[in-house]
Amino acid sequence: KSNRCTDIFCLIVWLAFLAAMGFVLITSFRDGDIRRLSHGFNFKGELCGVDAAVAGQPYLYYCAQGDSGGSEAKSLDFANPICLAKCPEDDSQTISCKKYKEAVDPESTDDKGEFTVNEYHVNQASIPTKDQFGRYCVPKNLDLAKSLVRGDGPLGSDVVQMFDSISSLRSCWPMLLFAVLVAVVLGYLYLFALEIVAKELIWGLLVACIVLFFSIGVYCLIHRNNEGGPVHQVVAAYASDAEWTMIGIGVVSLIFGAIFVCVACWASKSIDVAVNCIEGACQCIFDMPSLLLQPLLEAFIRFIVFLFLLYGLLWCLSVGEIKSAEVGLGSYRISGLHRTFQLTDEEWYMTAFWVFGSLWILEFLTALSQFIVAYSVALWYFTPYSGGSKDGPRFPLFRATCVGLFFHSGSLALGSFLVAMVRMIRYIFQFITKNVKDSNPVAKALVCCISCVMWCFQKFLEFINKNAYIDIAINKNNFCTAGVNVMKILMSEGVAVAILNGATFIAQIVGAATITLLTFLLAYNASGFELFQDRDSRWYVPDPAMFAGAAAFLAFLVAIPFMLQLDMASDTLLMCYVKDKNKGNRGGSHVPKIMADLFDDYDRSGKY
Repeated sequence: KSNRCTDIFCLIVWLAFLAAMGFVLITSFRDGDIRRLSHGFNFKGELCGVDAAVAGQPYLYYCAQGDSGGSEAKSLDFANPICLAKCPEDDSQTISCKKYKEAVDPESTDDKGEFTVNEYHVNQASIPTKDQFGRYCVPKNLDLAKSLVRGDGPLGSDVVQMFDSISSLRSCWPMLLFAVLVAVVLGYLYLFALEIVAKELIWGLLVACIVLFFSIGVYCLIHRNNEGGPVHQVVAAYASDAEWTMIGIGVVSLIFGAIFVCVACWASKSIDVAVNCIEGACQCIFDMPSLLLQPLLEAFIRFIVFLFLLYGLLWCLSVGEIKSAEVGLGSYRISGLHRTFQLTDEEWYMTAFWVFGSLWILEFLTALSQFIVAYSVALWYFTPYSGGSKDGPRFPLFRATCVGLFFHSGSLALGSFLVAMVRMIRYIFQFITKNVKDSNPVAKALVCCISCVMWCFQKFLEFINKNAYIDIAINKNNFCTAGVNVMKILMSEGVAVAILNGATFIAQIVGAATITLLTFLLAYNASGFELFQDRDSRWYVPDPAMFAGAAAFLAFLVAIPFMLQLDMASDTLLMCYVKDKNKGNRGGSHVPKIMADLFDDYDRSGKY
């Protein structure tokens, strides 16, 4: 069908919403100051490098506890940080630190309960520090540095992990970049392997799952009382009753093994449909070279957009008013040493609006990406054979992007709005769950159940939306009509759809796990070379395990777009195949040869 605009009203709402987000961002630029979120503040509540009194002093510095400092300092005075123009690198400087004398008991001095705290100065030798993030003076002494980020320190226990991780990975960025390139190559190799041995892989994995689940089940039931066994010891470390836990694991494993046996015995035809769709998807992707760039472009664009949305959120938060907060001093509470951000109701609404808009934009990018793959695959599917081979459509990635943005943005915006709304509600319930007091277990259980239901509903919407975008790409319908068509297909081809989604899910899991694991092993082994172990080398890797973990995480992020593209391409082939079947167009000149066998089976048996 020729292209036509769909869901125009939704498009107008979508554009108006984007304009409103632009207004929120401009307002935040006008009224906020993002430096409030990154600069430290001294004991008076003045923002280092920002407030007028300390505009030329951007660094936050913690003096030594007591009256003496320098290299011999044993602890830091967390209550009285000061601002400095530059971090002292040794103990040759003299730093003027603020101290407080013990407060006088208010009951013995004033009927109103008021009291005073006497402030005085102490000149200390500077503690040797280093510049961290251009904001903080972190002691070179490892014990003092860790005291800043421990649970009882001002930066908290979570920060120490991030601090140590960043510190150990700063010199490794070239190797991390190489790990990303390796993951990209492995992603393409995995798609190429699927095109050749998809059937062997799917059936092999199915058999492996059967053997694995039955082996786990039998082992757990036999060794449930073997307290010296390695599995029993691991289970005992996390469960109060290891025996019954082992029995539960064994029974569940046997049930899953039986399910996979039933699938292998009674759904073999549907598995063949799934295998052919996966092989056809890989063939389709390699027949359109520009489509090979789609996973990388999607990952890059999503990363840039995510950074922009996060940047805007920080500006929204920076609009809030800075107020002093109280800290402890002996048995009293003294204000003016620390501060917090407080937002008015209007500012909270503005921030919540930006958060929801961010979710909507990210979901829209997902919808657009799915449409691009679906439209490109549909172009390839309906292209007739010429000389025994398909001539892939020209510039499918560019054409699909233009069609999606100019003709179907309204439909994509509607589908992404529904998912974003459910996701936002789920996040709200998750926040409530974390803040419900343990003394009210009924309320906490109820909120948890609602959050679980919302998660299930979100996954259902995402599944319907994905297939609706395929229908939009093929038939140019609006979103609601596409949704109805999808439900009809699910009613008539439910088994094939379920098997295909199961097979592609397994293929995605295996692909992501393989790419991640191989990258991890390569990075970990490479970090053992002398070049990366020499402390004087610019490529020195101080923590091989952390480096390998970071490389594996990046590889996993790279693998996800490849796996999602495979899933979307195979689903689109199935939808195109169902459309041809329903129209009786089994011998069309455009039908891929890999799908033709399915039509022959249908002619012979009347089923798949």
